Amino acid sequence: MSRTLAALLTLALSTISHGQAAGEPAGISKAPTPPPAAAAAPSSTTPPAPTALAGAPDGQSLILKSIDATGGKTAFEGIRSVRLKVTIMTGRAPQDLVLLSSGKEKLLVTVPMPQIGGEIKMGRNGEHAWREIPNIGVQRATTQELDQIGQFALVPTIIWSLHQRYERFITVGEEKVGEEDAWRIHVSVPRDRSEPDQSVESHVLLRKSDLLPMVVERVISGQTARSVFSGWKKVDSIMIPARMEARAGTQAQSIEIVEASFNQVDESVFAVPDSIRNPQTVPSGK
Repeated sequence: MSRTLAALLTLALSTISHGQAAGEPAGISKAPTPPPAAAAAPSSTTPPAPTALAGAPDGQSLILKSIDATGGKTAFEGIRSVRLKVTIMTGRAPQDLVLLSSGKEKLLVTVPMPQIGGEIKMGRNGEHAWREIPNIGVQRATTQELDQIGQFALVPTIIWSLHQRYERFITVGEEKVGEEDAWRIHVSVPRDRSEPDQSVESHVLLRKSDLLPMVVERVISGQTARSVFSGWKKVDSIMIPARMEARAGTQAQSIEIVEASFNQVDESVFAVPDSIRNPQTVPSGK
């Protein structure tokens, strides 16, 4: 059951899995590093930067202004924990889940499942990862499953996370997103690498009127994943999108952030069930 859920989330997370660098909010879970393209040849030199749009504002300055527009450096650095209640919509019935995240390792996800008479819980505390399923009980979980789901915590801080992960931002164009004018900014050179990953290309589109992020695109080994953010609202002092629509190829889904809060998670919720500490009595998930 939990593997089905993780597969459901993969599309939505594909454009926001930019990893975590030093200085990111403590409540943000680290995303797995995307696998390299099988056909990509290693390069000993950094590829040339894309051509900047003549007369356009510098990409780095636009990103910094966007950070200010969405809350500011001080507010983002002050995030210790995140609570999100989201609804995922695909071609099937909507699926709700609640995510609690604290620090780099602590995570608890609750998924109501009335069709099986209860709710699925998945959690980790930095030492143990676990899940609990009605009529089955407690099982060990994998870090990968929880990393995938934990990436939802990136959505409210998407532009800050990009800035912390990458160091090159170049304004390469301007275009319409619906009826809105936007700057297209090429994102490259991860801070933890000596050169760009040539199998991944990222862009962010900022609305010209207020510099809020409208779109994040990632091209991974020739496959494009695109997320569109809308319905921006203020939670505490931070602007977050109420809705994210994700598309990759013919697959599409949308995510609505129903509730969000920062620094209001009780650390006791991350307590691991007693039975998970005894590997002789706890089955692994199948």
